[in-house]
Amino acid sequence: MTINKINKSGYPVEIPKLKKTKPTENTKPSDTDKVNISEAARALAKDQKVKQLEEIEKKLKEGFYDQYEVLEKIAEKVLKDLKNEPS
Repeated sequence: MTINKINKSGYPVEIPKLKKTKPTENTKPSDTDKVNISEAARALAKDQKVKQLEEIEKKLKEGFYDQYEVLEKIAEKVLKDLKNEPS
C-alpha cells in the first residue's frame, strides 16, 4: 500500500521509501562518549526537587497522606516496587 502526502497545491506527492542500512563499527558507543550537563540545568533540576519536597511537606502538614485511599495507593506502589513489578 502506498500513502501519498498532499502538498500545498492539493496534488498528491510521492513519499520516497528509505533504504535500510547495516550498522557499521562507527555506530557503536565508545568509551569516549560523554554527556555534559550545564550548571544552569543542574540548578534547574535542584530547584525542581526543592519544589517537589516543599509540596510533599505541605501535603504532610495538611493530612493528605492520612486519607485511606491515599495510604492504599502508596501501599500498592510499595508492594509493586518490592516485587519489582512495573508501575
